[in-house]
Amino acid sequence: PYFQMQTQDGTTFRVAPIIAANMVDISTLDMYQSLAPLGVLVPFHRFGSIIEEFESITGATKLRLPTPVSASIGLDWKRAEVVLPEVKIAFLELAHADTHQCHEMVKQIKKEFPRVALVVGNVCTKEATKRLVDVGADIVKVGVGGGSACITRGVTGVGLP
Repeated sequence: PYFQMQTQDGTTFRVAPIIAANMVDISTLDMYQSLAPLGVLVPFHRFGSIIEEFESITGATKLRLPTPVSASIGLDWKRAEVVLPEVKIAFLELAHADTHQCHEMVKQIKKEFPRVALVVGNVCTKEATKRLVDVGADIVKVGVGGGSACITRGVTGVGLP
């Protein structure tokens, strides 16, 4: 079962209702090449070089799924700006995305790259989800620290589910 994802400027994508976890051992080039033909979004993790990740997938762009790139605010985001003009889907990943800094970054991205579908996360309340949508997020990732390997709960003491 596929669905049409539509950005706020009207650009549409056909994707499966599945997003692979953006973890070092999961969101790899091999995983992208295996799942992308099925319409599964595979955002590359935010702990590597975004430029290297982008270069590694350019050979895989003949797959049916738009090439996604995972980015985090800060220094990683500056590197991501190099490839944003070339991608259709971007992931703005934070352990807690309901912050003023993240909201401002979402506004900036949507202003500079309106055709890029922007997935923003992570949050754990409906109010935080609404705030992200209101500032321009096309999709919001819900859940903080829910994974067995995630250290967010241990480091910050915060997490849901």
